[in-house]
Amino acid sequence: NLNGLSSLTLSHVSSVTVNLACFPPTIPNGKYTESSDGWYEERHILRIRCDPGYEQLNQIATASCLNGTWSSLPICESNITSCSGPPQIPHAVVIQEYQEVFASVVLYQCDNGYFMEDGQNRKSISCTAGTWTEAPTCSNTNKHNAIISHTKSETFIYINEMIPQCSLMR
Repeated sequence: NLNGLSSLTLSHVSSVTVNLACFPPTIPNGKYTESSDGWYEERHILRIRCDPGYEQLNQIATASCLNGTWSSLPICESNITSCSGPPQIPHAVVIQEYQEVFASVVLYQCDNGYFMEDGQNRKSISCTAGTWTEAPTCSNTNKHNAIISHTKSETFIYINEMIPQCSLMR
């Protein structure tokens, strides 16, 4: 029943043109140029590149919109030379956006009041053949840190060093 009509008869249909299109594909760990229309025309060829640290598993870098579906979408898998997340360091944070796979270098920064052995508060480590180089440590003692204070007649230098003290109990 169509709005009160019990039947519908089409007497003359000459031709119907159907324009097929594809919606944007989902390609985990891959990027492509997005359409401003939100869809892609029939026979559109999409060029895909994998995110850093990923490579195309099936060596396919393009996909074609055919009959409203995408043909042969590439698969981006983590590269064997990339590293998983960098090691967590107490009292330090990684200074960069979150990633699941890391390709080369990450930079650590110690929390306020914490320093690395060389007195710095930032250091980078690198990923080589799937393994991170040795990570730094952050501690709240810095034997290289000095504070200079002065008055009109005298200058004082305070060096932040921990000096162990023992007390004898009798």
